[in-house]
Amino acid sequence: MLSTSSTRKWTNLRNRAFLPAGLVLLSALALAVLFRLLTPSIRLASSSSPGPSDSRRAYEGPYPNVAPHVRYVGDARCLGCHNDIAQSYARHPMGRSLVPIEALLDQQRYTSDTQNPFTSLGRRFEVVRHGKRLWHRQAVLDGSGKPVVGLDLEVQWAVGSGAKGYSYLFERGGYLFQTPISWFTQQQCWDLSPGFGPNVLTGRLVGASCLYCHANRVLEDPEQPNRFVPPIFDGLAIGCERCHGPGERHIDSADRWDIVNPARLPPPLRDAVCEQCHLEGEARVLRAGRQLFDYRPGLPLHDFWAVVVQGRHNDKDAKAVNHVEQMYQSKCFTKAVDGVKLGCITCHDPHVPIGPDQRQTYYRPKCLLCHDGTKEASVCSEPLLRRKQVSPPDSCINCHMPRYRSWDVAHTATTDHRILRRPEGHDAAPPGKNGIAPVGPPQLDNAILVDFYRDRFPEGDPQ
Repeated sequence: MLSTSSTRKWTNLRNRAFLPAGLVLLSALALAVLFRLLTPSIRLASSSSPGPSDSRRAYEGPYPNVAPHVRYVGDARCLGCHNDIAQSYARHPMGRSLVPIEALLDQQRYTSDTQNPFTSLGRRFEVVRHGKRLWHRQAVLDGSGKPVVGLDLEVQWAVGSGAKGYSYLFERGGYLFQTPISWFTQQQCWDLSPGFGPNVLTGRLVGASCLYCHANRVLEDPEQPNRFVPPIFDGLAIGCERCHGPGERHIDSADRWDIVNPARLPPPLRDAVCEQCHLEGEARVLRAGRQLFDYRPGLPLHDFWAVVVQGRHNDKDAKAVNHVEQMYQSKCFTKAVDGVKLGCITCHDPHVPIGPDQRQTYYRPKCLLCHDGTKEASVCSEPLLRRKQVSPPDSCINCHMPRYRSWDVAHTATTDHRILRRPEGHDAAPPGKNGIAPVGPPQLDNAILVDFYRDRFPEGDPQ
C-alpha cells in the first residue's frame, strides 16, 4: 500500500509528463491494435480450399451430444449428481486456469522479498494492491535511475493455476491484453512476463485462440476477430464440457451415453481430448469452415485443427507444452501391452490434483500396470540397491521421466514424457539448480514444418 506522500509525489511526477508521454503510449497502443486487426489471422484457412464435411453432423457413434445443435449447460448443472468429482476437479490445475483477480488477491505476496519492485529493460515494475483492486505499475527511468513517466494497468483476471505461476489480463474497448508482469511460483518472485521486450511493454494483445486452452469458452465478436463481447467469458476455468462435450442431452435424460466419457473412446479419440490443448505445435490452424470452439470430444481433432510441428525427433525437443510430441516418441506409448494402449489418462486422472509430495507414490503403480514382471514388459533391470541409491523411494519417474528446466518459459520446469529406458542425455547434462537439468533450445531437422496429423488425412485431401 502506498503512503499519502508517496502517492502525491507519484501523481505530481506523472502529471508533469502525462500529456506527451500519454500521447506516445496511446498512439503505440492504437497502432498495435490496428496492426493486429489488419494482419490476416492464423485462424483463417484458405478460402480456395473446400472445407471437409462437418464430422459433428456425419457422426454415427454412440454419443449423440457431439451434434452441433446440442447446447452447453455450464458446470453448475453438473454439481447435483457429480459434486464430489466437481470439488476435486476445482483443485486441479485445469479447474483453476482462469480466475477473477479478486479471488486471488489474498493468496499472493507483494513484499520486497518477492522481487517487488524489480527493474528490467530500463524500467521499474511494481505490483500495487489497493483493497480489492490490483495494479501493475511501470515507470521509465532516466540515467540516474529516477522515474520520468509511468503507466498503471489495472489487472482484472489471472491466467494459470499457480502451479508454475500466473499471468494477468486487462480489458480495453473489448480487447484483452496481457500485462508485462508475471508471478513465478517456483522462484516465488515477480518478473517480466515471458516474451516481453522493449517494444511490447504497454500490454500484449491476447486473441481468442490464445485463450482456447486457458479459458472455458470466450464470446468473440463475429464481425471483429479477437474482440470480445460482454461478459467475455462463458465460464472461466476449463469446465466439464470441454472434455465431456455439451451436457444438454445428459441433463435431460441422465443416460450415460448422452455424454462423452473419454475413457470409453478408442485410443486416438481418447487422446484427442487432451491434445486439443496439450499439443501446442509451432502453430495451430483451423481447417476451412471451422470455428474456434467447434471441436467436440469424441471426434477426430484433425477434422478441426491442423497442428504444425517441426520435423524433428531428437533428444533436445524440450518445449514447455510439448508432452504430446514427446509421448509419440515413447515405446511405452506406441506399443500396446496385452492389448492395452497407453494414453494420457492411463497415468493422469483429470479430476484429481497430484501435488509434488504425491508424485512418486502416485505414479509408480501406474508404471507397474505394465512393468510388473507378469506381462510382456518386464520389471526394471537395475538392481534394487542401485535404484535406491539413485532414488530412495524407488521412483520410476525420477529415472525415466526426469524433470528439466524448459528453455522457452523462464523460471519453470517440466517433465520428460519420452519415458526413455536409459536417459543418458539427462544423466550427462550438467546439474542445474534444485537438481533440475537445464535443457537448451531444440535442434531442428532443417526446420521442416509438417502437420502432426499428416498420416490421418485421406488421400487427396485438398488441405
